[in-house]
Amino acid sequence: MARAVPPRCPLCWQEWRGGGLCSRCASSAPAYKGVRSLLRYEGTVKEAIHAFKFGGVSVLASCFAVPLAHLLVAWAPPVEALVPVPSPWVRERTRGYNPAHLLAREVGRIVGLPVLPGLLRRRWTPPQATLPRERRYQQMAGAVAPRRPVNYSSLLLIDDVVTTGATLNACAHALLEAGAKEVWALTLAREG
Repeated sequence: MARAVPPRCPLCWQEWRGGGLCSRCASSAPAYKGVRSLLRYEGTVKEAIHAFKFGGVSVLASCFAVPLAHLLVAWAPPVEALVPVPSPWVRERTRGYNPAHLLAREVGRIVGLPVLPGLLRRRWTPPQATLPRERRYQQMAGAVAPRRPVNYSSLLLIDDVVTTGATLNACAHALLEAGAKEVWALTLAREG
């Protein structure tokens, strides 16, 4: 399995050999303070995540959570609680679970941080896999909203994969709107 290691943009964690922030983050920084991903979204990692997300193999959450928790401890952003990225209710009902919630629950148990499921709600959007970056950001604008005010100042979003960062950005905006002072993100894998 290929780890997602530097050289990368310290903010969005996209491969970047230019030093400092990548050109996208330098021109338009996302709402989150930083994201880290454990693995590259390719090959057997991609197959395992697909089995986890779409194949009903929810038991993989506990396997993925251990190295993800180690990454979180090594990275050490100043967070107080974990927030799973919400799935649209239709997708969650079809799958029977939200993969991000399973990951957050396991990581939270390992590192001793509370998990705040249901803090965000996400309206249904068409699948984004084939959309270009700008269209993903447009589609996610306003797609995530807080359900209640936040009583924590620094939160960590947990998701399975980050591609363009559009979903993480929308979730971070919603958490900031709900009262968080800063938002960080941790994902199992990173595309690119």
